[in-house]
Amino acid sequence: MDKKFTWKEIEECDKKQDDPFALFIYRKFARLLTYFFANYVRLSPNQITILAFLSAILSVLSLFITPWISAFFMILGFTLDCTDGNIARLTNTKSEFGRLLDIYLDRIGFFAVILAISYYYFVTFNDSTFVFFMFLFFGLGSICDGLRVRYELTVSKDIHAVADENFLIKTFKRIVTFLFPFIDWSGAIFGIGLGLLWTSLVVIILIPDIRYYVSVFVIGLYGLYILFLFRWISDLRGKIIYR
Repeated sequence: MDKKFTWKEIEECDKKQDDPFALFIYRKFARLLTYFFANYVRLSPNQITILAFLSAILSVLSLFITPWISAFFMILGFTLDCTDGNIARLTNTKSEFGRLLDIYLDRIGFFAVILAISYYYFVTFNDSTFVFFMFLFFGLGSICDGLRVRYELTVSKDIHAVADENFLIKTFKRIVTFLFPFIDWSGAIFGIGLGLLWTSLVVIILIPDIRYYVSVFVIGLYGLYILFLFRWISDLRGKIIYR
């Protein structure tokens, strides 16, 4: 008889650091899916990665039917994206192929949703300006991804492990901790995370009246994050040259 994983094992395999949206919302539901997939369906991490990608595609296809269904598939897709890593850690089936599959399907699915939302607002609201905002949204995200990968390859560390060393991020985290002391913020990484990005897209399609406010907010965060990454890379290069 196959071993059943306990709830404690499920909790221990979950990531302890992530952006607040992922940490406090999506990963809570991902634990339920992890328990279900690990004990009853027995899907592999790569199969769950493909399910997450298919959820993004279903979000695209359902957007013109009703935004609520599209939003549901966005939320489900990112929850599944949190689940595949849990299953890989829980069953000790991590692989380089799985890591790359997750990265590439994430990006393709995210770009497909950005395109769909741009087309949706162009056709439904005749809003060509917002199309530009959406492509700026994706373009800055791609720059962030490239800089992040360059930094992580250089220091051989996940950027989550060093983000709290930044003065502004550290200060903001202290302020939030002071304002909301009843929440454990120790594992929260304040920056640009996929939880924030997917939640932003959900809000954009469900509440059209605030789409510009949300997109400008995220674009501004991207700009700050790119500056942080340039600073970290410059500082790191200076230390390497100095040595």
